[in-house]
Amino acid sequence: MNIKTEPTSHIQIDKRTQSKHKKTELGLIPDDWEVVPIGNKVDLLTGFPFPSSKFKSNGIKLLKGSNIKRGNIDWRPDITDYWESHSPQLSKYILKEGDVVVAMDGSLVGKSFAQISTHDLPSLLLQRVARLRSKSCDINYLKQLVCSPLFTSHCETVKTASAIPHISSQDIKDFLIPIPPTLAEQTAIATALSDMDALIEAQEALLVKKRLMKQGAMQELLTGKRRLVETDGTSWQQTEVGRIPGDWEVVEIENISIKVGSGITPKGGSKIYKDEGRVFIRSQNVGWGDLHLNDVAFIDELTHSAFNATELEKHDVLLNITGASIGRCAVATEEIAGGNVNQHVCIIRCQPSTNPYFLSAILLSDIGQRQIESFQSGGNRQGLNFGQLKSILLPLPPNQSEQSTIANALKDMDSEIEQLEAQLAKYRQLKRGMMQELLTGRKRLI
Repeated sequence: MNIKTEPTSHIQIDKRTQSKHKKTELGLIPDDWEVVPIGNKVDLLTGFPFPSSKFKSNGIKLLKGSNIKRGNIDWRPDITDYWESHSPQLSKYILKEGDVVVAMDGSLVGKSFAQISTHDLPSLLLQRVARLRSKSCDINYLKQLVCSPLFTSHCETVKTASAIPHISSQDIKDFLIPIPPTLAEQTAIATALSDMDALIEAQEALLVKKRLMKQGAMQELLTGKRRLVETDGTSWQQTEVGRIPGDWEVVEIENISIKVGSGITPKGGSKIYKDEGRVFIRSQNVGWGDLHLNDVAFIDELTHSAFNATELEKHDVLLNITGASIGRCAVATEEIAGGNVNQHVCIIRCQPSTNPYFLSAILLSDIGQRQIESFQSGGNRQGLNFGQLKSILLPLPPNQSEQSTIANALKDMDSEIEQLEAQLAKYRQLKRGMMQELLTGRKRLI
């Protein structure tokens, strides 16, 4: 493939680094870099067509496209197959540490890539997966390119438009990449980006840990296995929702609520939405314990007044009752008070003796979700009716003080998780910025 560059009269000087730059098909890069198809720099091999009839439940792992996620290898038992042993004829399909692998089929083609680590070995390369190695370039630098938006964009332009999109080995080989002139500079760039990857992975692992800790805390706090208030000693009782303290009770939502109801969709559908006015909450605005208000709709006063019986109040519990998002739940904030909801969102307004955040936590826990799911047996996702909603059972501590203590403890965990998620988003944004700077030579490390 010919790489077009502008004449030397178009060479530009980066005033920050005093480096000469040239225009290429990938944009401006340093004058001493080159743009070449990745196929010029790698040994690319596609996998062997191991017959599925001979797959085993143990042995040597077979790397399939379904095992390759965005930047990671997934060896979950339900998606992993094995080969009994390898013979000399299969030796070239044995994967090595550092190999870059790319899934060549599926809806995520162009986004499914990873690098082999010692944890992934021994393993064999299955068909429709490409393996890249290189003797002329730093493989970690090439990995950063393959895991970058550059490769994803390339695959978007070359993948087939069939029911199962796929790319060919030649499509991969044609992927244009910028190459620094020395291995030392390639390695420096790869190391900087890999360090950022490690920071992101550590943050992701911490988030997983904190989420698991919250799940465990919910299981203990919402069933009274762990009490946050002083008690005289706890007896236990077996109930419809499981084992709970003897001083707790099991009640139906109907018994602790002032209001259970949902809104309507005004005539005219989305055409009635305004740029400002009363907030109008739809199912996509209700998350798993939080509100998503980046795409909130608005309605005018006339539309609102037509069904103001469902006007929102602060601390209303909002529960999605139809569609794929059934069971998502959050508590209304001051920001949306005075607004309204459509027919897919139910408002549960608690009596003063019940903490709304405690109710929301119960509905989001296994206790609530199991009951919601039971109303949808047989795959019927038509929605929950008000009778079903009112009959949902919840274990209730004897006073609102203990409910609030539990709810506040869980909210504190949520706040910590949100902070970690925000930090992770910043790290990912920083990584994208670093890739843009380092993989184009805008910033030179050597």
